Amino acid sequence: MNQPTPLPTIIIPTQITAQLKLRAIKEKKPITFYIDLYRAEKIKEILALNPVETSGVSVTAISTIDKPDTPHTLLAAADIPLNEQQLKAVELALDGQSFCLIGPAGTGKTSTVNRLIRELIAQDRVRKIGESTKAFRAEDFAMVGCAYTRRARDNLARNSPSQLVTSTLHNLIEFQPTKKTEMTLTGDMKEKIVFEPARHFKNPLPASLQIIIIDEASMVSTELFDQVLDAIHPLSRVIFIFLGDLAQLPPVFGHAILGFKLLELPVVELSKVYRQKDGEILDFATQIRQGIQYKDRDFKSG
Repeated sequence: MNQPTPLPTIIIPTQITAQLKLRAIKEKKPITFYIDLYRAEKIKEILALNPVETSGVSVTAISTIDKPDTPHTLLAAADIPLNEQQLKAVELALDGQSFCLIGPAGTGKTSTVNRLIRELIAQDRVRKIGESTKAFRAEDFAMVGCAYTRRARDNLARNSPSQLVTSTLHNLIEFQPTKKTEMTLTGDMKEKIVFEPARHFKNPLPASLQIIIIDEASMVSTELFDQVLDAIHPLSRVIFIFLGDLAQLPPVFGHAILGFKLLELPVVELSKVYRQKDGEILDFATQIRQGIQYKDRDFKSG
């Protein structure tokens, strides 16, 4: 017996979501009223454009548990013990939920992400991507750690398990030069080169993609994030994990996606500083951001 074709998952861009909610509030309608209408229209458009493809795509989601209040049994070997908040982040990932993981430097964000990656693999929650792209090989796991800059991406790769594919966001959605012609103020036609993503709703990322981890999310603009959303396959079941520090730099242009997601998603905030190698400098920076005034006697001499 043929199974019914699953409806596409529509991920609505952040700013459009805010606009639709505001409109519903102004008109005294249920807050999701226009979001539901928007999603229904987009599903109709996708099914009209892809009547055959939508029934033949293999989709793998992070499987959720029947009783989400029941703690998971962790299977992966623990290199370091996790505190209560770190374990909460691992639980959210195992439940297939998108969430934000925030905290100052040295609070264990990287250790938490490394543990949840190993748990997802140990519990067979994440599969192989099965398709090659600019960022993935077909045999890679269907999860990727992304950052805005190449340096941040290199740092993420250096400190993450080898099973995690790492990429800049621009590389993930395959930005490339494109020639465009435009009219100048004098009426002449001028050709210029612009960089645009080759991955978008007409050429999406593999439907088997399961997890996107965005490091230093405070530096990622809503515009860039919406371009990532546009590249997600309509049948994908992707969870996002946003890593960041509220004191980090904002995007060069636009608004930070992290601020919006802190209002939309579960938030796990890490506060205990563990890192030792930076010594007094890290202690000093942490106390400053907490508003604690140092005195000369607080510093070691010599």
